Amino acid sequence: MPAGDPRERAQPLFPHQPVAAAAGCAPPSIAPFAAFATADGHIIIAAGTDALFGKLCAALGRPALARDARFLTNDARAENVDALGAALRSRLEGARGAEWLTLLEAAGVPSGPINDIAGIANDPQIRARNMIVAIEDPQAGPLKLAGNPIKLSAFPDPTSRPAAPALDGDRAAILKDLKPRMNGDERR
Repeated sequence: MPAGDPRERAQPLFPHQPVAAAAGCAPPSIAPFAAFATADGHIIIAAGTDALFGKLCAALGRPALARDARFLTNDARAENVDALGAALRSRLEGARGAEWLTLLEAAGVPSGPINDIAGIANDPQIRARNMIVAIEDPQAGPLKLAGNPIKLSAFPDPTSRPAAPALDGDRAAILKDLKPRMNGDERR
């Protein structure tokens, strides 16, 4: 186990239980639910029910996989996850991620891209949720920062934010606002 692994830190809480192995994004009881390489990147596919697996196989142009005895049920797919992964990888590596995602979305198979930073910044959902905002900093110039992930319909969510004040920049205004509420000792 690598130093600093969260499992190492949690082990003293459960001294009589074995330390579970890291699973990454592929839970051991659902298959396929994993990241797969495509011709130009990676996508994640979550087709853990028999119906979704059938739709996945049809969308990939491999309907025979859904009839393969090793993959008939989720339990069978989880038992044969290595063979299933090899079969899916051999197909998925043959086309671009966007092409597969279009087919999988049309088939109703839960899936999505695994983005790099540029992909995240240009993702339509990131833009629609206002998750990257602009500020004009007097010293650094224009900057883009992470937006607030908490959205409440009763409050505006502007696409730009004011720059942070300089150190102690708002001190006088804050003290002026607080002074009427302070007792005599605090005013000094």
